[in-house]
Amino acid sequence: MKMNKVLAAMAASVVAASAFAATALSAGAAAETYPESFTVMLAGQAGGLNLGWDDASAKDSNSVKVDKNGTYTIKVDASEGGDQGESTWAMAIRSVGFNIFDYGEEGQDFAAIASAAGLDVKIDSVKIGGEEKLNGTPSQFIANDDGNNFRVNIYNKWGNDYAIVDAAQSFTGDVEVTFTVSGFKFGDQTAETTTAAAETTTAAAGETTTTTAAATTTTGKAGTTTTKAKTGEAGAKAGDAGVAVAVAALGLAAATAFAVRKKD
Repeated sequence: MKMNKVLAAMAASVVAASAFAATALSAGAAAETYPESFTVMLAGQAGGLNLGWDDASAKDSNSVKVDKNGTYTIKVDASEGGDQGESTWAMAIRSVGFNIFDYGEEGQDFAAIASAAGLDVKIDSVKIGGEEKLNGTPSQFIANDDGNNFRVNIYNKWGNDYAIVDAAQSFTGDVEVTFTVSGFKFGDQTAETTTAAAETTTAAAGETTTTTAAATTTTGKAGTTTTKAKTGEAGAKAGDAGVAVAVAALGLAAATAFAVRKKD
């Protein structure tokens, strides 16, 4: 009877170690990183004014560095634009060298990808020659034609026929576009949460005590905060898991050998 209790205790320890190892191997969460900043440019063409549409067209004169959520303004000299009507000009703001599709999954539409990135961009004001030109149409946050960057059209009859200003415009002064970026975690990571496994120990033959040690670690731009339970620390590393597996295997082997010897 005493030998059975010893074997039961050893078996319980082996099971506990195995359970801990399995949980430790699966602990952790992958963090998705966010850039410290990205560039937004005013793109387009109107008469003799050609701002370009591709990444290489971004210059200090028609772009701004975005490094936090907030409101930004791009102002360019448009005096070469002249009088333009429907289908003779197009403009938009667009990101440069920023792949918003990195934050979504294959097959998702742009709205779902933007939501996963936590990013929204809206145009607040478009002034041409010092006069406000918004016509009340909401901003349309969409994918750029290159399939990587994002774009918000100002007027684009050549693209998706979406306009937040009227067709006829006279480009005889400056074009000033103000927009707001919100929801993006610049230079941050998604929160990581890891929880330690339940730890089972045997106090004496036939008496089992189970303690669950839980700890949550959250990592972000502001720093790292770890909350621990009294029995241990969360986030067992792979090396610790390997040790636990080895201990479990040795314990099981010892128990089996002992049992065989006793039987003999």
